[in-house]
Amino acid sequence: MASIEISSKAMNNRAAKFEDVVPFKTQHYDSNWIPTAVVEKLNAHNVYPVIVPEAYTDRSSMVPVKAGEHIVVAIAECPPAVSRAFRYISDDLGRLFVVIEAQDATSNDRVACAPSVADEVEEDFGIDNLNRLKDIGFKVDAALED
Repeated sequence: MASIEISSKAMNNRAAKFEDVVPFKTQHYDSNWIPTAVVEKLNAHNVYPVIVPEAYTDRSSMVPVKAGEHIVVAIAECPPAVSRAFRYISDDLGRLFVVIEAQDATSNDRVACAPSVADEVEEDFGIDNLNRLKDIGFKVDAALED
């Protein structure tokens, strides 16, 4: 197979440096005024979105790399004892590499929290913040029948 030439600009559009990736709790505080503590209630301590499809509009849409049609790549940072369908048991900070396959190029990742988490968010942070989370794609219907 013959080599191809790729410009620096084209390569930079397909690369992300970890120090430049902004956790989505920070992105959504800056853009939607959702307090970071609200987002942390539903997610890992920090979720660093890295790659999403071009047409992606969900909570991880503000990423450094837009590529492909079906893959969402993020790094989830979990402090000790955080449980999000897994329990991180180390005494040290951990990072979970997350890949979510979207149904199609316009679908969003389907990660849901239990309805009780919605109740806690509403109680701790108010209905406005719960609605802001729902507006950007957070689901609070895990384990509910369709």
